[in-house]
Amino acid sequence: MKSGIRAAFLSLLLVLAACSGDPTGGGPMDTLSCQADEDCPSGSCVAGQCVAFTPSDVGTAADESAPDAGGADLPGPTDLPGQDDASTGNDTVPPPDTTPTDVVVDLGSPDILVDPLQYTFTYLPGVSNPQTKNVSIYNQGKTALVITKLEWKELSSPEFKFMALPPLPKKLNPYDQATVTVVFQEKSPHGPAVMRIHSNDPDTPVAEVQFNSQSKAGDQPCISITPSYLNFGQVVRGETKSLPFQIVNCSSSFPLTVTAIKRSKFFGMELTKEFQIEPNPTFPIAIPANQAYPLNVTYTPGLAGMDSGYFSIVSTDPATPEAKLDVVGIGVPPPLEEIGLHIELEWDTDNCDVDLHFLKPGADLFDCDNDCFYANPNPDWDTKNDFLDDPFLDYDDVDGYGPENTNISEPKPGTYKVVMHYYNDSYEGTSGGPTNATVRVYSYGQLLQTFGPTLLKNTDKTWDVCTVDWPSAVIKPLGQVYDHGETNMCLPW
Repeated sequence: MKSGIRAAFLSLLLVLAACSGDPTGGGPMDTLSCQADEDCPSGSCVAGQCVAFTPSDVGTAADESAPDAGGADLPGPTDLPGQDDASTGNDTVPPPDTTPTDVVVDLGSPDILVDPLQYTFTYLPGVSNPQTKNVSIYNQGKTALVITKLEWKELSSPEFKFMALPPLPKKLNPYDQATVTVVFQEKSPHGPAVMRIHSNDPDTPVAEVQFNSQSKAGDQPCISITPSYLNFGQVVRGETKSLPFQIVNCSSSFPLTVTAIKRSKFFGMELTKEFQIEPNPTFPIAIPANQAYPLNVTYTPGLAGMDSGYFSIVSTDPATPEAKLDVVGIGVPPPLEEIGLHIELEWDTDNCDVDLHFLKPGADLFDCDNDCFYANPNPDWDTKNDFLDDPFLDYDDVDGYGPENTNISEPKPGTYKVVMHYYNDSYEGTSGGPTNATVRVYSYGQLLQTFGPTLLKNTDKTWDVCTVDWPSAVIKPLGQVYDHGETNMCLPW
């Protein structure tokens, strides 16, 4: 899923899933496909999928033009594949739409996690300075979380408003996240506000976030971060974008001292180092009354996908000892014409997870230093901290078809190996069964060779596809299909 927080969060949740009793250690399980509500035994049919909420729950608070902050939208209708007894080696696939009646599948449930659950904006009376705060919504469960409505609880202060919302209903697959941005502007009457997040989490159908505001006294140090939210948008992997901000002393008479700037932590993992503050400040920083200290944040994504979090700015302001600067950015891959080797994987079966592995010369499968795959999506190879010779996985597709792409802009000389591993043949309770995988190898935008389709009968089937010699770009087909038997999560600790 991504370097920094995102990769660590994924690894942790994968471990939790592996400890939950799933013998394959594989991906999550999807809801059933449907045509109407009567096809869903305990829910409603929305966009071809059975979800556990009633149509009246679907909110209209979202701005449909707002950018998608994370996760995936609801998929279109799909047919329910036949069940395959792959674990026993039986390759007979029942006809489509055949649903076993004597098998009980533990679908698990979605599990919403919201960060933060409460937040206080501090302000200097009469100073017009809108402030923002990002609220992250995570799915730490085993099945898809569907956010159906976002609203302010009755009697919430009008000082708090939504600034950016994902389109609703919003589907978050396991390990996915979405972001809601709240803006605060001082006005009368003052008061608290409660944001309500409606979802299909059976234990927490409505999660609440408490917002408060606190007036600062004018006779004490006073910190204000302007702006308090930096959105970098899309940045090409390996390129750097810089945005400015200021640490403002909003007191008219007292100096402010900044003692530290810290990275946010989630599940013990720091905000990714892809965000950096420049120039690197030396502490303490003394800021006179009514003065500002300018800085920049740079974002240099190492992978494709979203990164988000915040910096905590510690100061002598007694009302706001830690002011927060929220940051968010989306890494995108460079054009194919600029990539020395681009490996593309597709497969022809829905609701199953096939993984692409790209091995450094001399490496073995699931080598955590030298195998680029979903649990090690951006290893640092060869020249340290030089991203051009490092491979990176664009996207880990866990629920069918692909594509998954691995790229390396400027490979070092050597012979690289391409391997496919059938990680899991089911997704959210629906069996994917046998699948045919196809691999394409590109160099600087030109297709060099296509391999497959090759049949992978069941989970753990492994296909040694080819080797690629660099810089000659000579490709040697391999073609062996076998059971590997072991996997490795490559935990960062």
